[in-house]
Amino acid sequence: MLVLIRADASPIIGTGHIARSLSLAELYKSLGAEVKFICKNFTGSLITQLETLGYPVERLSISEQSPSQTGYAQWLGGTQEDDLEQTRQFIHSLNCRPDLLIVDNYSLNKVWETPLSDYVEKIMVVDDLANRYHDCDILVDQSPQRSEADYQDLVMPHCQLLLGSDFSILNPSYLTYRQQASFKRRSYSSINRLLLNFGGSDLDNLTLRSLQLLEKSQLADDVVLDVVVGAAYQQIASLNLAAQSSRFHVEVNQAVKDMPQRQLAADIAIGAAGGSAWERCYLGLPTICFCMAENQRGNTAAMDAKAVAVVIPELTQQELDQALVTVDKRYQSLSAAAQALIDGHGTERIAFAALTTSNNKGRAVKLQRAVHGDAEQLYQWQSLPQTRQYANSPEAPLWPEHLSWFEQALDNSDEYIFLAKSGKTALGSVRLTRQANQSMLISIYCAPAYYRQGNAYAMLRLIRMCFPTVKLEAQVKENNYASQNLFKKSGFQQVKPDYWIQEQG
Repeated sequence: MLVLIRADASPIIGTGHIARSLSLAELYKSLGAEVKFICKNFTGSLITQLETLGYPVERLSISEQSPSQTGYAQWLGGTQEDDLEQTRQFIHSLNCRPDLLIVDNYSLNKVWETPLSDYVEKIMVVDDLANRYHDCDILVDQSPQRSEADYQDLVMPHCQLLLGSDFSILNPSYLTYRQQASFKRRSYSSINRLLLNFGGSDLDNLTLRSLQLLEKSQLADDVVLDVVVGAAYQQIASLNLAAQSSRFHVEVNQAVKDMPQRQLAADIAIGAAGGSAWERCYLGLPTICFCMAENQRGNTAAMDAKAVAVVIPELTQQELDQALVTVDKRYQSLSAAAQALIDGHGTERIAFAALTTSNNKGRAVKLQRAVHGDAEQLYQWQSLPQTRQYANSPEAPLWPEHLSWFEQALDNSDEYIFLAKSGKTALGSVRLTRQANQSMLISIYCAPAYYRQGNAYAMLRLIRMCFPTVKLEAQVKENNYASQNLFKKSGFQQVKPDYWIQEQG
């Protein structure tokens, strides 16, 4: 599988587009895909960093702007037409058809996307503005309050919309810190360590402004301030001077690689409402935030409405002092609400959405990792006599039992629950449970209305795409002839009368 990613970074653009694209790249790479980036060769482009991580980067040259370009279009470093031609030439030079082109760029729209649809299998757009037309197969917008109505007139009818916090893009490095973070937040007593971070560039130098305001706040002198700035931050000298004269112990670090650990160690944070907001939510880190840019306005409103952060209208002494008091008083409710918003599986939901196969009816089938709202659908299927017939327990679970199991499974890194879908139609479910030997035990069933259509076989093919290097195991009752034939057809080997295995794909 060949995945191309078109994204940019610069002092004006910031580093967020590259950061979330890199999270997707890391996951696709773990699935065995080859990933290449396409980036405009700006100052502060992060191209060198991408190459250091092992990703080939095609550098697009900067060209002359058109006088008609305004707003985000001015961030492109040239016209869409020129950008399109350079990208098209690069794709043509690959001598193969890429499986997926991911586009995370506020300056590009349907004008750029439509011609490239002839050169790639699928186009995925990552957006959070809902302000322009797109011609793509999948559109991702992780804004918590985003709805299909926001894109109804902006995308083609066939476009698959992945909207809301269930599709938050989180770097895989965060996933091992969830339980540890929950324990730390529950034991909170006072602010001992504060994380200060305003993204990758911070053109308005809000980092220094916040540090100056904190000097006059009621925070105790022994509070540790962990100040983190990005590679594109230009005011490091003045920031270091302020840190040296501070009444606090201030640690200034630039372009760190251990942000999950820093967010875990902090008691609270002060920051912006960009992509890092969802990282803080995942780790239940109460945050004081405000809107730094127009594209963060929706996120700020959503965080305020869902009470996952203390949102202030502007960075002033009065607002910051009051916010510090509010965070301390509402600490546990803020932390719990923040963690409830982000389950950490959004990146996988996005990556798996691009993997499809066909059933016997010729309909495209995909897997979608379950979300909280899927509990009732799964309960209905699991309560059917057809499903219980070959289950380990013939008795259907009670609803409270099912809901408790489902909620725990969603938060368990060793459990994967998928719904198989064709369009918006749910066809069945697959569950994977990681074993002590790191193999996956698989359980699969179809909705009765979709029996004998090749859906279970399609699901197994998709599971192998999602987990190409994992050993799969299945327990099948000896009298369940349909399932035995299914696993045999799918390349599993029978090692016991009721047990089947498949080594790496």
